[in-house]
Amino acid sequence: MPTDPYGHMNYTIGDPAGNVICFDFAVNARGTRVRIHSMVNCETGHFTENLANVVVDRIEAEAEAERQIDNAWEWFAVNGSRGRVVGKRAMAKFRRDLKKEVR
Repeated sequence: MPTDPYGHMNYTIGDPAGNVICFDFAVNARGTRVRIHSMVNCETGHFTENLANVVVDRIEAEAEAERQIDNAWEWFAVNGSRGRVVGKRAMAKFRRDLKKEVR
């Protein structure tokens, strides 16, 4: 179940300095397992790294996505975001798209 959160950049949270956290998900062929992947691209710190990359049962996917979204908002709070962090609409779309795939 490959994912590419930074490559697709369909679901992102970011600040004006260019720091972003990107999300992606993939469902296995049988529809029983889901990979949820979040990745930090920190322009101010000059690094990229996985925030989380977890495979869960389908019924746990929405809860895992919420954990990763919460962790992303927390990352910006802890790491001193440069200005207003945006991404609420993107996270709403992430939740909707994931829900469609797992229900």
